Amino acid sequence: ITIEYPKEKFEDHIFVIDCWIDTESKENSLIKLIKNLKTFNIPILLTGHYPVKPEIQKMVDYFLYDKNNPILLKDEFSLYGVGSGRWTDTNEYKIDNSYLFHHDYAIWEAMRNSFNFCKYLNKKYIHFLEYDNLPNQFQYKQSFLERIENFDAIIYQYTNDSNSDLDSYCSTYIFSIKTDLSVKLIDTYKSKYEYFANKPRGY
Repeated sequence: ITIEYPKEKFEDHIFVIDCWIDTESKENSLIKLIKNLKTFNIPILLTGHYPVKPEIQKMVDYFLYDKNNPILLKDEFSLYGVGSGRWTDTNEYKIDNSYLFHHDYAIWEAMRNSFNFCKYLNKKYIHFLEYDNLPNQFQYKQSFLERIENFDAIIYQYTNDSNSDLDSYCSTYIFSIKTDLSVKLIDTYKSKYEYFANKPRGY
């Protein structure tokens, strides 16, 4: 059952979808998410560093495209103090899989662009999702949409206390936040170097 909500219920809210749509599979995921979110009658802002088909742009209310894509390339890792990758280790062998790049700061910049635009639109509450999310409609409404007015932000934790000072790690692919706070926080890092370098426990 799909329920369509009246516009006035969430009139101060906006969805922000970050995307990089370079394959048909990713495009299909984005379209599913947009269709899912449209039932809430909340404006949708699509943002990213990769062009999106006009047909998809017409499905949303706003599209912010920034051709500057400030990824961190592998040959820059040592300059920024970044050491990261994935590995498999058994008794018999170890396989290291190094990343060719990190797109984290590029997403940070997409957030900066979109959060400031939400502020310009006078929206009070931002619901941020990466394009490949497909949340359960009722669970998402109860956990994020209906609760954000009572909190500064609502985040998804991987484990208990994963957003604490001791283990400051939580997911940023789905969260809700008050717009004023989002604009303030996004200015914490204003360059790729500030974002990656000089972290107490490394990147």
